[in-house]
Amino acid sequence: MQFAYEAHTARDERGYILECVVAPGNIHDSIAFDPLYDTVTERFPKIKKVVADTAYKTPWICKNIIDDERIPVMPYKRKMGGGKKNFINLMNMYIMNIMIALSARLMKF
Repeated sequence: MQFAYEAHTARDERGYILECVVAPGNIHDSIAFDPLYDTVTERFPKIKKVVADTAYKTPWICKNIIDDERIPVMPYKRKMGGGKKNFINLMNMYIMNIMIALSARLMKF
């Protein structure tokens, strides 16, 4: 039995809900992204930018958005913790942020 659920919504610039996906509360937000994104982009193919919070900022999601020639707009995400491993994670995240920014600038709409 599932006790918690999350509603993932896609909205337009005015705040109107375009689509909603309900997922179990015990899965990461990024798991619900694909069905939501696929449905919305199929119904509204002229979408140029995808704005999302940091829960959706994963390499897989960013690659899909960029491959579809859309611009991912997501806040900076930093890893928590310390040590050498954290430094490597921070560098990977920094490189991903740069790649997103460069890819967005190179796109021609």
